[in-house]
Amino acid sequence: MNILLYGTQPIGKAFEDSMGYLLKHLYGEDYLRATESQDQKEGTDFFICGIRVDVTMKPVKNKVKYLDSFVIPGCTIHVQLRYGNRRHDFKEPVLVMYFESFIGPDPYDLVDLIEAECDKEFFDQILSLYRKHV
Repeated sequence: MNILLYGTQPIGKAFEDSMGYLLKHLYGEDYLRATESQDQKEGTDFFICGIRVDVTMKPVKNKVKYLDSFVIPGCTIHVQLRYGNRRHDFKEPVLVMYFESFIGPDPYDLVDLIEAECDKEFFDQILSLYRKHV
C-alpha cells in the first residue's frame, strides 16, 4: 500500500486537519471535531450544526448519493450523502465534501484556495443540501 505523505503526515489527514481549522473558524461553537472512533466507524471527520461531515481529496465510491457540485477556481467540490462504508451501514447519513483539486496535491495550498473562495454562506448552502435530502 502506497501512502502519500505531506511532511510526516498523510496528505488526507493534513487536508482534514486544515479544513477542520478553517471550518472551526467559520462556525465557532457550531463546530465539533469527531472522535477517532467516529471517524473510523462512522465516516465522520466533524460535526457542523449537528450534521456529520466528511471532507476528502479522494472520490467516495460506495454507498453514496450525489447531491450537487460547485466549481471554484482550481477546484470542484462534489457534495454527496454517504450511507455506509465497506464494513457496515451508518445510523445516519454523512455529508461528504469531495474536493477535486486542479492545483496539485498540496493539501495546504488547496485549503488556502478554499478559504479565499468559500465563505460561511457558501458552506451554509452545502449544509442546506443535507437538510433538504435527509
